[in-house]
Amino acid sequence: MSTKPTYKELEQRLQELEQAGTERKKTEELRLRQKQIFSLLVKNSSDILVFIDKNGEQKFISPSAEKITGYTVEELQRPFAEIIHPEDLHQVERGFEKLLNNPEAVVTVNYRHKHKDGGYRHFETVGRNFLDDPLVQGIVANVRDITERKGIEEELQESEERFRYLSDASMEAIFFTKEGFCLEANQVAAEMFGYDDRSEFIGLFGTEIIAPESREIVKEHMVKNNLQPYEAVGERKDGTRFPIAIRAKEMPYKDKGIVRATSIMDISDRKQAEEALQESEEKFRTVFDTSPHAIALTEMKTGKLVDVNEEFCRATKYTKDEVIGRTTTQLGFYSEDNRNRFTNELTNSGKVHGLEMDFRAKDGSLINTHMFAIPIHFKSGVLVLTEFHDVTEQKRSDRALRESEKRYRRIFENIQDVYYESSLDGTILEASPSIENISQYKREDLIGTSLYDFYTNPKERDEFLKLILGEGKVNDFEISLTDKDGSQRPCSITTSLVKD
Repeated sequence: MSTKPTYKELEQRLQELEQAGTERKKTEELRLRQKQIFSLLVKNSSDILVFIDKNGEQKFISPSAEKITGYTVEELQRPFAEIIHPEDLHQVERGFEKLLNNPEAVVTVNYRHKHKDGGYRHFETVGRNFLDDPLVQGIVANVRDITERKGIEEELQESEERFRYLSDASMEAIFFTKEGFCLEANQVAAEMFGYDDRSEFIGLFGTEIIAPESREIVKEHMVKNNLQPYEAVGERKDGTRFPIAIRAKEMPYKDKGIVRATSIMDISDRKQAEEALQESEEKFRTVFDTSPHAIALTEMKTGKLVDVNEEFCRATKYTKDEVIGRTTTQLGFYSEDNRNRFTNELTNSGKVHGLEMDFRAKDGSLINTHMFAIPIHFKSGVLVLTEFHDVTEQKRSDRALRESEKRYRRIFENIQDVYYESSLDGTILEASPSIENISQYKREDLIGTSLYDFYTNPKERDEFLKLILGEGKVNDFEISLTDKDGSQRPCSITTSLVKD
């Protein structure tokens, strides 16, 4: 038989009930507060919160779905096949099955979700299995719209593909390095340095493709992060060396942060061209300085002298310093009219060939020249290379020869005796007009005939020929010659052999 509780026991029990009620009220208030916070988070979240039961039915979709998809929450509560892109449906279904079969699994799936405007948005969904949780009893999925991120990733991928295409299409070897070690290289690098594949560069230190004599300077540029272009010597895989030009730039690269992008150009052809140019310039300088003719380089527009050789100075009596920077007319070499003759022929014909011009030396003496000139085109302008052939002595000799020929002609035409010239076979080449005074022949009748036909006595002819051919000359040799009418004329011949 139960006993009645005492007053003290009743009071204690009442206190316990009051305390329990207080705790229950606090719990309910907390739950209400949590529900309010959850509701506030769901309502204001930019992501979509979805509750899915074990049959795949969407029991709850947060209101943010309407803004992201264009559909109302009610319109979204339909099978996956109606709202997921057909190509992505299989992986979404696989992700759901994985969640069902693995209570503690967390599954992330990227897929395309239909938008009410007819297009698709890229979603990333992170799902968790809470089927065993009595408060949830379902799968909770947090859905995020990653369309913009996907676009950026695709643009980045396209950019990287374009960059790789340009890199591989480039004529330069391109390397990406971090702290001196190669992360990536293009195919041109492999071809330039004699490697089978660009992957062989991965992990190599930058100076391993540089010839020993250039490694220090390359290492210094790398350490100091020098971005100025410079030249060095590269070393191929087989050990052969070649000149290279190096340029570097810092840039962000994939997930590697800031890297050093280095382009290397094989400048063998340029170096060969430079050496050929230098050799050509040396040859030109040698010819220019040692030519027996005076040579000058002048500006086409102004006529200012840029360079002259030693022979030019010798002929004109000027030093090089006295003429450089001055024009030929300022120096009084020749008149403005003569310079115009020269430039007109150069402009019209593209060259000057054998133009006769006289110019004055520093001491006032006149120099007769034949001028030869061509224009030479440089980036800085057009220079004219002029060669002066000094024909002063030749002209003097020509004048003397003409005077001599005039004197000879006067003597030839006025001599009383007969003067003739013949070849060794006896052909008469020339005869003085005086032949007509002592014979019946005209001078014109004799030119081209044989002298031997006029000897009367063959023995005298043979004796004469023997003397002239043996001794080279004959003085006062008496012989008979036959005239045009057959009469004989006694003559005295003095002659000598002359070699042309």
